[in-house]
Amino acid sequence: MTVFKGKLVDQNSYYRRRRYFFIIFFFLYPLFIALSVNLWDFPLKWSALSLLLIAAMFYLMYKTSSGLKKSWKGTHIEIEPDEIRIVDAQRGKSELLRTADLNNIVVPGSFGIAGDTFRNLKEEISGKPLRNYIQFEYRGKKFECHFIPETYYMLNQLEKILDEWKKRGLVKGKAEQVL
Repeated sequence: MTVFKGKLVDQNSYYRRRRYFFIIFFFLYPLFIALSVNLWDFPLKWSALSLLLIAAMFYLMYKTSSGLKKSWKGTHIEIEPDEIRIVDAQRGKSELLRTADLNNIVVPGSFGIAGDTFRNLKEEISGKPLRNYIQFEYRGKKFECHFIPETYYMLNQLEKILDEWKKRGLVKGKAEQVL
């Protein structure tokens, strides 16, 4: 049985926080390595001052990563060929949506894991984040579910489900990446 599982996130804050996280990560680690091996041959007082700067950046990175965790709504999405289930782990509730009742399913051109390649990292830092989502109408209401895929295996499962939906004529199109 083909099942995709992912964490649902708040699109308003998640992508912004993830961008900040990658910017800090991109500059922090090379700077830390360069200063730890004294690449620029700094005097001791400047090295100590730069270590304070690095400590401040680590703290900022910690705060940003905890903000990323807060962007997770505490809900999961589980997609199967015949149904979509939205599970709220905190409240112990789940909502079941049958794919036969869904209309106008739209997916982005591609799915992926953010920051896994240098190209993705560059696009993330430049403000063009990789967005994983699915849009659909259910009983006259429009839904847009933004999610985080955990592994490439889950992405492969999602592609299999989407291929099956395309065969059934459920997927109406692919959306361009939304900024």
